[in-house]
Amino acid sequence: MYQASSPDEGALVKGASNFGYKFHTRTPRSVLISYNGEDLEYQILNVCEFNSTRKRMSTIVRNNKGEIYVMCKGADTVIFERLAKDQDTESCLSHLEEFAAEGLRTLCIAQRKISQAEYDNWSKIHDKAAASLIDRSQALDDAAELIEKDLELLGATAIEDKLQEGVPDTIFTLQQAGIKVWVLTGDRQETAINIGYSCKLLNENTNLVICNEENAAATKSYLHKQLGILRKAASDEFSALIIDGKALDYALLPDIAQYLLEVACLCKAVVCCRVSPLQKAQVVNLVKKNKQAITLAIGDGANDVGMIQAAHIGM
Repeated sequence: MYQASSPDEGALVKGASNFGYKFHTRTPRSVLISYNGEDLEYQILNVCEFNSTRKRMSTIVRNNKGEIYVMCKGADTVIFERLAKDQDTESCLSHLEEFAAEGLRTLCIAQRKISQAEYDNWSKIHDKAAASLIDRSQALDDAAELIEKDLELLGATAIEDKLQEGVPDTIFTLQQAGIKVWVLTGDRQETAINIGYSCKLLNENTNLVICNEENAAATKSYLHKQLGILRKAASDEFSALIIDGKALDYALLPDIAQYLLEVACLCKAVVCCRVSPLQKAQVVNLVKKNKQAITLAIGDGANDVGMIQAAHIGM
């Protein structure tokens, strides 16, 4: 029985096992897998850990042949930004959209073969960052950025992120009681919307107000326009604001934040997707400081700590 730190990792290892690549031993410095009756050892040279800002994790390994590879997994947006030029990503993007439309949680995987000389040079930078006493985390992130580039896309994974029993009925009941429910998630927009339907936050009659603008001026203009439309709408019309992390960065600027808040409060549901832990806390603080309301934040991991601390009540 495999044990993993995340469902994604467990699913990947089990999937590889179905194709004959069976992980069977993990030591502090190596991983052993068997394939066609042969043991293959991968020496682990470095691990660039995942964090919510990087939205990716990389492992640098040396195989039986002495070849060194950077292997990176993470959100599609950050992986695609770091791919080598002229790669055909159309098929993978199509699969990602299909997976997300089904409400599946996705990750992309990429790799790059590097020379011993490149690794030696990078290793010195990484070791210096690891020994830093000032801004160590940022120094490590900067070091990782140097090696996580010109990657070759290997593919994508998708897993079902099951809701706990009773979640849809609970959310529906909260809404019936007049409690506003906002979802702040790191998932892709398509995944977040699909989960919104499955948990009864959204329904087939919901008018989706989707804000994916590319700059501050466009974001302000879009929210201002939607504010006018929503003010004229019938009071029983079910509208939901959907906004991605990039547009949310602009929407939280001082001269735009009030438009965001007014639009959000006129909607019966809000879904913020591809958001960072900082953005989650900023959204909670926006409501807390500007509305006479008690805020409750519920999270299930380290990414939610800032949001939980920002709310009047955190769980």
